[in-house]
Amino acid sequence: MFVSYKWLQEYVDLTGVTATELADKITKSGIEVEGVETLNEGMKGLVVGHVLEREQHPNADKLNKCLVDVGDEQPVQIICGAPNVDKGQYVIVAKVGAVLPGNFKIKKAKLRGEESNGMICSLQELGVESKLVAKEFSEGIFVFPSDVTVGEDALAQLNRDDEILELGLTPNRADCLSMLGVAYEVAAILGKEVKMPQPKAATTSEKVSDYIDVKVESPEDNPLYVAKVIKNVKVGPSPLWMQTRLMAAGVRPHNNVVDITNYVLMEYGQPLHAFDYDRLGSKEIVVRRANDGETMITLDDVKRTLTKEHLVITNGTEPVALAGVMGGANSEVESSTTTVLLESAYFIGAPIRKASKDHGLRSEASARYEKGVDPNRVRAAAERAVELLSLYAGGEVVDGSVEADSLKVEPAVVSITLEKINSVLGTQITMDEVKDIFARLQFTTSVEENEITVTVPTRRGDITIEEDLIEEVGRIYGYDYIPKTLPKGASTPGKLSDYQKKRRIVRRYLESAGLYQAVTYSLTSEAKATQFALDKREPVKLAMPMSEDRSMLRLSILPQLLEVVKYNSARQNDSIAVYETGAVFLSTEKDQLPEEKEHLAAAITGLWQQHPWQGEKKAVDYFVLKGVLEGLFARLGLGGRVNFRQTKVDGMHPGRTAELVLDGMNIGFIGQLHPSVQKDLDLKETYVFELSLKSILEAEVKPLQYEMIPRYPSITRDIALVVDKGVVAGKLQEIITSAGGSLLKEVSVFDLYEGERMEEGKKSIAFSLKYYDPEKTLTDEEVTKAHVLVLAAVEEQTGAVLRG
Repeated sequence: MFVSYKWLQEYVDLTGVTATELADKITKSGIEVEGVETLNEGMKGLVVGHVLEREQHPNADKLNKCLVDVGDEQPVQIICGAPNVDKGQYVIVAKVGAVLPGNFKIKKAKLRGEESNGMICSLQELGVESKLVAKEFSEGIFVFPSDVTVGEDALAQLNRDDEILELGLTPNRADCLSMLGVAYEVAAILGKEVKMPQPKAATTSEKVSDYIDVKVESPEDNPLYVAKVIKNVKVGPSPLWMQTRLMAAGVRPHNNVVDITNYVLMEYGQPLHAFDYDRLGSKEIVVRRANDGETMITLDDVKRTLTKEHLVITNGTEPVALAGVMGGANSEVESSTTTVLLESAYFIGAPIRKASKDHGLRSEASARYEKGVDPNRVRAAAERAVELLSLYAGGEVVDGSVEADSLKVEPAVVSITLEKINSVLGTQITMDEVKDIFARLQFTTSVEENEITVTVPTRRGDITIEEDLIEEVGRIYGYDYIPKTLPKGASTPGKLSDYQKKRRIVRRYLESAGLYQAVTYSLTSEAKATQFALDKREPVKLAMPMSEDRSMLRLSILPQLLEVVKYNSARQNDSIAVYETGAVFLSTEKDQLPEEKEHLAAAITGLWQQHPWQGEKKAVDYFVLKGVLEGLFARLGLGGRVNFRQTKVDGMHPGRTAELVLDGMNIGFIGQLHPSVQKDLDLKETYVFELSLKSILEAEVKPLQYEMIPRYPSITRDIALVVDKGVVAGKLQEIITSAGGSLLKEVSVFDLYEGERMEEGKKSIAFSLKYYDPEKTLTDEEVTKAHVLVLAAVEEQTGAVLRG
């Protein structure tokens, strides 16, 4: 919201308060002022000039030689290239020695052999944005109306001696989207009165009901519609002071009728719309929901296709305006318009927001309706507009107004105790001070014992509960005056939970192992939503997705992580190792929020190790990633408790994939991507894992116990077992560990043989077994006794035999 300091002074006495000081006070009261712009900063030497003569430059087709009276003893010659310069005009002249924005200094010059003593300026050359300049002056110089005095300060005539405060309003403070709303705020801060406009307009003896009838078929969307008629309007430029105020507020001037509706919008915060009554096509206004497929052409000459979710103003047959957003071209006010139908209405925000979004039309009117307007200003704004139309458009106001009114306005009434206010703010404000603060805000109050009841004006729709009243007291009292006190009572030092500590260990370990952390979208496409999911459930679809590629909540991290690998691989980064910890979202019962579970996933491809000097290279494989996981499990105290069991997972290599089983519970999988998936992603051999992070972080772990270094020697026995090809080494290792008893301390695989001299369908797996007793030196007989039990167990459970 752009607020003109000079305009604001019409409503609040700002004597002794500069624009900068006012900005500081507003910011300290809770509304951030993002900046204060001085419109004439750095400019000087600009006056009103009168073009006495204009003739073609003798040596240039596109230049004009002008004789201009600038209020000095003698007129000066100025060479001007503007196409619209002409004799008799009152223009902006930068005299020799003047300074324009950007420290552009005007000097005496010769242009194509002719002397030029100054410059006739456009508004753009004074720092006005092109989008704010009226169309008639957008391609040339600005021309003043004839009621100006030659030699006067041109910047003052254009209100460029003003300062603009830019308010950064939060959505709840829609009341400050108007000059009067800001005036109420400033008056409360300064303890001043608000000077409200008192519109009065003479009316004719005719009745407006003879001209128009209003019917609202959708009162839930439009509870109040007010229509007024103004005759004998003369469409032309609006007064210069109105044009400059609109430009200061960020609105482009058009003509007096449109400018007046925009002026009242900025003044009252109430959107208005002016129809050409004679082009309306009927004597009735019908407000209704649009029909699906119905079309209309809006003021920007774009054909709009409507739906039943849009609210339209019609003439009983066809739409003449998209309610609260933009008028229709078929009823636009033109230069020939003589009779105006003025609309002032209270629209509910939802259908306005929907129409604005669907058609990409964000207007000053729609922005205010979306956030909420004051229902008690609907009629007042209409009265103000007809007054201005009678003054500056020569209009005759037809008596009365036609209304469709089903609006029931009840101001919010909120009660609070003085004790509650002081308890929350940490102050000792008296009841009289609280009453004074609410009086400055123009809130009506009543006090009973220690409780104050506040009746909130309808313009402040953000005040509904006790906490809102406390905020109002605090900010008007002054945050700088709230005592600085230390908290009372016992305090608890902040610390990480056990879960957070372990999650940090996971991240640090994976990074120390050579993996980079990635952060990807939680949103994915429908095609990828269920890929690699550990828990196969129906994915959750977003009601309003930003795109089809981000329309579903993910069930797995891997699809997004593989996109990271693909992206980097396509940019010649061949060796990639990334991981991510993040949430997946599991659907629950209908209309319930999805269940969030934290997962850990990783992907590696390319070379794991590379030592060019030694000529060594190590490509990634299943065992590299398995080793990373085993190291992580050991770091978390889960070493030996997680088993890797061969399995099949959609999208994974059928012979190089294992499920991760923690204490008998499946917590994830590890393996190589299926070759077809690798081909689709244009990747080389890629290995991945995904597991439930919560499962490993919340698993019970025994306290860490240290063991002494063995004082007695150990005995190692190697065995090579011939088994069926379907028997996996992990199962054999489990059997050996279980059967070896307390003396068997370590079991490791060191060889796999499937070559010549091996029976069809068989393979040989070699294990190294280490025995020792921490209390004594073992004898061969003791080791042999335990070793025999191991061999018997593997033979009995798997049919394994010792390889000869």
